Amino acid sequence: MEDGLTDKEIERQDFVDNEIYALLKRLNPTSRKVEWDMSSIGDTRDAIQEVLAEQFCMDDKEYEKFLDDFYPWVKPDLPTDVEDTMEDESPTEVESPTEVETPTDTSLVKKVVALILVGLIYIFLSIVIFLSKYTDEDYVNKILK
Repeated sequence: MEDGLTDKEIERQDFVDNEIYALLKRLNPTSRKVEWDMSSIGDTRDAIQEVLAEQFCMDDKEYEKFLDDFYPWVKPDLPTDVEDTMEDESPTEVESPTEVETPTDTSLVKKVVALILVGLIYIFLSIVIFLSKYTDEDYVNKILK
């Protein structure tokens, strides 16, 4: 296994990060400067990956390949022998819960909601820009009636 990424994989990472940064700058409705923040870029990238994976209804194998193709990364070396990673402890009894808890993945919901809000902001700004081109009050009133 290689120790790092190839030049082509690094180029792909740079492309994805730069495109996301450009998108964040274009969608920013304020006069504030959008700073380069890998945490925000990474969160946005993760949300985009999840939305695309959901849209394409991928199985686990396809999803792994998609992740590698979308944003290549170096996978950590994992031990091949599971017994080497286990501690020498005798198993303890686990109490069964009286109530069954259903797990909820709120982070995915938050990311989807964030993408929807970004889309709505983009649409709103597009409408504002379109209307600002037509400063003729009679024309605007005619459209609104």
